[in-house]
Amino acid sequence: MRQGLIQLINTSLMCIAFGVTFGMSQEDLTLYQKAQTLLSKKDYQPYYQIKAKLKDTPLYSYLQYLEIKNNPDMFAQKTIQDYLLDNKGTYWAQLLPNALASYYAKQQTWPLFLQYYDGGLGVTGQCYQFQAKYQIGDEKAQKSAIEGFTRLWSTNAYLPKACNTFEKIWSAKVDLSNQVLKEKAYLLALYGNYSQALKWIKKTKDKGEIDFYTLWQKSAQNPKKYMDDWVVQSSHYQGFDQAIISIMNQLSRQDTYYAASFWQNFKQKRFLSEKTLNLIDAEIAIDFARAHDKKATLWLAKVKDQYASSLLWQWRLRTALYWGDFKTYLDWYQKLPVSLKAKNDWQYWQAKSYHSLGEMGKAKPVFEKLAQKRSYYGFLAADILKKPYQLTQKDYPVSKELIKAVSQQLTIQQSFDLYQLGEYNLSYDLWRWALRQNNREQTLAAAKLAEDKKMYQLSVYAYTNAGAWQYLQGRFPLAFVQDVQDAAKKFDLTPSLVWSMMRRESMFRIQAESYAGACGLMQLIPSTAAFLSQKYRLNIAPDNYFNIKENILLGTANLNFMDKLFKDNKVLGLAAYNAGQGNVAGWLTDTPMDADRWIETIPFGETREYIKAILAYMVIYNHVILGHNDFRIHSLMPMISKKDKS
Repeated sequence: MRQGLIQLINTSLMCIAFGVTFGMSQEDLTLYQKAQTLLSKKDYQPYYQIKAKLKDTPLYSYLQYLEIKNNPDMFAQKTIQDYLLDNKGTYWAQLLPNALASYYAKQQTWPLFLQYYDGGLGVTGQCYQFQAKYQIGDEKAQKSAIEGFTRLWSTNAYLPKACNTFEKIWSAKVDLSNQVLKEKAYLLALYGNYSQALKWIKKTKDKGEIDFYTLWQKSAQNPKKYMDDWVVQSSHYQGFDQAIISIMNQLSRQDTYYAASFWQNFKQKRFLSEKTLNLIDAEIAIDFARAHDKKATLWLAKVKDQYASSLLWQWRLRTALYWGDFKTYLDWYQKLPVSLKAKNDWQYWQAKSYHSLGEMGKAKPVFEKLAQKRSYYGFLAADILKKPYQLTQKDYPVSKELIKAVSQQLTIQQSFDLYQLGEYNLSYDLWRWALRQNNREQTLAAAKLAEDKKMYQLSVYAYTNAGAWQYLQGRFPLAFVQDVQDAAKKFDLTPSLVWSMMRRESMFRIQAESYAGACGLMQLIPSTAAFLSQKYRLNIAPDNYFNIKENILLGTANLNFMDKLFKDNKVLGLAAYNAGQGNVAGWLTDTPMDADRWIETIPFGETREYIKAILAYMVIYNHVILGHNDFRIHSLMPMISKKDKS
């Protein structure tokens, strides 16, 4: 029976459909969903009956890919090779080798792993490759595997769990040189893992090295007691400067006041290079600046310009702005590296500083130049000059013939069909891959096709990828209109704000997920979504947090909640949405501050850029998309102070 089933599977996979010219009908989509459900249950007999009806549809080759990927052992290797050959150059043929390599590695079927491994799978793949060569290779291959893993081990502080199996084999076979042991120990210590660093350095039996790492650990734990001795004894060691910088950086991030006090009174600075002294001063200076501490002014000035990083230069500027010291801002601006001096943000604040000092004659030309730009700073400058915004809208025409030709591309059809099936992330990934195979005109044609189908995560990406910067209607669509309008009305928000947030948060990717676990169009942390659902009696189950309507509803509820915490100040509401209400409350000042200055001096770079982008997007949505030509960016930017905290 099993042999007959395998024969049925292998025969079925030989039927490859090419030259498909139409997407899947609703009937086909329904059949596909049934087929995928049966395949996931490994209920093959009814599955193949349905699959036969889908032979001429765009997703037929994807079904074949899933069959092999989900259960490779069901297929003869010739069948798999035929599939890869017949689908050469497709997305699925690109994905399958890595999927097979991972599967065969976990099964420890090393010959097949090596057959399909193409260098992917990151460090995990490298570990598998070394193990495969060791398990099935000759003496020369085994030696090469041991040497290769040694290099990988010594240059990575931590390896993934997949490397553990071979690491045990390797550790029993390898005779590590003192140089390799030193490399590993140094790397671990820089990551703050001193106990592991000592474990490996002790294997060298080098008393000097062991003393060096012992004092390194003690200095990190109690710098006042041990740092002097460590510096005196070890400053001649190669890598010492980076070691002491790493300790002081960690110390400053934990407690900047303590770090600054210790460093000012540290007696052994004469053993350190000028560069090291300046880099440590710089870290303390930046940490004070981020905390909006007045001490930052002195520490930032201590660092010699030749050792000032781009980050330090920018915190020099922000600190001057935070304390309203516009003269110092202009002094720092004149000394800026050329690359920073040319940036719109620092040019805007150059003009704003002149303006604040009563020198409008110097400020106006800069404002005039900025006001010609379609950007946050351009809109701010236009408001100061009381000029209209520069919002040139341009279409990018594509011939009907080209649109028709692109619509017949199999990968484009597959992207659309996957989207309709709710497999939004796979649709997006395939879409991006498909566009890499096309030229700019073809990408514009694909964008227009997706826009027509209201598949916004596809169309917006394609317009951006094609560089259609002035086609604002395509890049800033009225996505999910009814859902946005209903949610905005329920929570007393303007729809343009919701669209602008969605554009920034996810670029309309329905199943977007951040590294922190924020999900969906409005990028909500599940715990926050659960709180909002309960607080506003929305009764939205966790399984529905990614759903379009529910995610928009939860996102608008969250912004409403944040707004109420800060007396409906939209800038503060947006900041809290991104950075958390506690952080925002801590950034408020006793003395009222202009909103643009408050935004510019936010400690978190992500939050700064988040607010600027959404405010700029609101200008585009209101003026270009919705026709609200009386909207001005400054209307959302009142003065900010602690009085805004409810």
